[in-house]
Amino acid sequence: MAIHLGLNLRHAAIAYGGQDTLLQECVRRTWWELYVVDGFFAAVHRQTRFRSNAVPLEAALPCEESDYFEGMSSPQSTTIEQMDARFFLDAPQGFSSACYRVEAIRILARVLALSPTTNESPDDLQSIDNAIRAWRLHLVDSKAATTDCFGRIDCVMLQAFAFIHSGTIILHFPRSELLLRVPSASNIECASRMTPESPTSAQHATKAIAASKDISDLATMQGSDKSPLLVCGLVFGCIVQLSACSAHGHSCLIQHRDRVALMTGELKSLGRSWPIAAHALQKLNAIAAGVFRPASAEHSNDESLSGENSLGLHDAGIDVDAMLKELSGFDLFPPGVPADDPIFDFASVDPIAL
Repeated sequence: MAIHLGLNLRHAAIAYGGQDTLLQECVRRTWWELYVVDGFFAAVHRQTRFRSNAVPLEAALPCEESDYFEGMSSPQSTTIEQMDARFFLDAPQGFSSACYRVEAIRILARVLALSPTTNESPDDLQSIDNAIRAWRLHLVDSKAATTDCFGRIDCVMLQAFAFIHSGTIILHFPRSELLLRVPSASNIECASRMTPESPTSAQHATKAIAASKDISDLATMQGSDKSPLLVCGLVFGCIVQLSACSAHGHSCLIQHRDRVALMTGELKSLGRSWPIAAHALQKLNAIAAGVFRPASAEHSNDESLSGENSLGLHDAGIDVDAMLKELSGFDLFPPGVPADDPIFDFASVDPIAL
């Protein structure tokens, strides 16, 4: 409907908002919120494209949240072209948090389009990796963190960072030596038994793990933000950490476990409001319980275990294999759930809260 109404076009704000600058801002924010949510679901379903990204993106970008809530929207709005031009300015130019969040989704769209099954070139992959890095390097100081000088969380920037880290995982994890699906138990017992898929697969693994750590760091800053848009990143982060733990064995067990516990805890909190989070948590807990199963009583009798050694990786890897397949393809939704199921119900929620 938004595309049919032309909300993505440059003239839409004036056409539907008249001379009221605040109403014009409402029109712009409606389009870009739909764009962000559309991109989020494309990532959830591992689609290579989404409809709102296949039309001209002419609408001006949203202003700062504080200005909007105070009714101070400026008639001089930021455009996509201005955002793209910022990389080559002599003096750094700041933009609203919403602008950075939109650009994060634009980058995520490029990641999704570069499917591992397509005839991708190393240059295409490197180009997107460069775009992700450039997004972070060109943040102005006030947007380089998710908190301001008073310690208040910028929920919009938090989501932007989550989208960027998710894009990094989607880009690198499938091309890494970290296996989401394994053919047999022996393939996940330790990293030494894995054969890298390519000379660069270890580099992809390193970047995917770093992004999953960044997502877990965001979880410590979550605060009162209960947006379902964070679910995707938390699930991706957990999957990478669980896969890395299966690969690394006991060497980093405690670190992996604590990060997974943090992210599943955040999903538990989100699950009180959003069924999508509760459903994903149920599947992740099944995997984590297998990976982090405490050492058996037999081992306790044979040797004294303490600290890191008091936890053991699940020796029956075939069970972990089966549980990993439950989340194959990063599919967060239960099979056979109709589109009008309450799990997808965003209608009762203020779009700003997303």
